Amino acid sequence: MRSWQDSQNACRGDYVDVSEQIVDRSNDSLVRVKSTIYGAFTFQKVVSFPQNVTIDFGASRTLGRIELYTSDMYEILHYAIDYWDGAGWVQLVEITNNVVIHRTHTFAQVSSPKIRVRTYSGPTGQTIYARLNEVQVFAN
Repeated sequence: MRSWQDSQNACRGDYVDVSEQIVDRSNDSLVRVKSTIYGAFTFQKVVSFPQNVTIDFGASRTLGRIELYTSDMYEILHYAIDYWDGAGWVQLVEITNNVVIHRTHTFAQVSSPKIRVRTYSGPTGQTIYARLNEVQVFAN
């Protein structure tokens, strides 16, 4: 396992495990493509929200900035980012009325072994779809 530095993306490397929680998996509710560097996630025809993508680093990491990327016309309208404090999920940020495909979230540093992105609504024109293309996590 390689070491993790403040300026490195914590989502890069062989120590990251990505999982998702889908309320209904019928009709291929989720199409997931995972690599050891980045994950791409598309919730297709979500039956109900919220839907979650959890990233487990395998060990505690210092978190201070999270970058989310979606696709043009598939912006996630409403979502939240949480971290695990050892006993439960704690919300870091909640975004509503989002219309951008890349958003940087900065916050006071916390230490956590995992984060979760909770989607509540897809884009205005397709609220039943939520697409998350890339997540980058940094200490600073």
